[in-house]
Amino acid sequence: MADSSPSFPVIREAVASFPDREHFHRAVANLLAAGFDTADMSVLASHDSLQYLAKAYGITLLSINGWTNNSEPSAAELARLTQQIRQEGIHALFLDSITDPRAMQQVANETGASIGGTLYGDALSKPGEEADTYLKMLRHDVTTLKAGMMKN
Repeated sequence: MADSSPSFPVIREAVASFPDREHFHRAVANLLAAGFDTADMSVLASHDSLQYLAKAYGITLLSINGWTNNSEPSAAELARLTQQIRQEGIHALFLDSITDPRAMQQVANETGASIGGTLYGDALSKPGEEADTYLKMLRHDVTTLKAGMMKN
């Protein structure tokens, strides 16, 4: 079968591993790729839980809290991160659904970058909301990443 989806290595791997879900993997790839190129794109998220998604689509994801939410970043850590955001020209910031938004809001204020939305990495939304199943969560996160990166 010819590969008509965008060229994301993880899509080829996912299709090979889960051929019964091929239509979903291709739809997600097409959703993200439609209208812009993710090459050399970097974003900042509250939490590292979405590294798998960033790697899947060639996006560099920096995070405020790493893999844990056990502590808030120190002033020195936020200062280094703010400097890195300015140096790398990162304009898209994303909140995590379970993380306190204050550190991210501070980074946005200090760098002039804007918050592109809330991503669901560690928890689903409440039943009946936009990300209450894994597939809906993935669609929401891809759509939110795309919209946030395009407006910046």
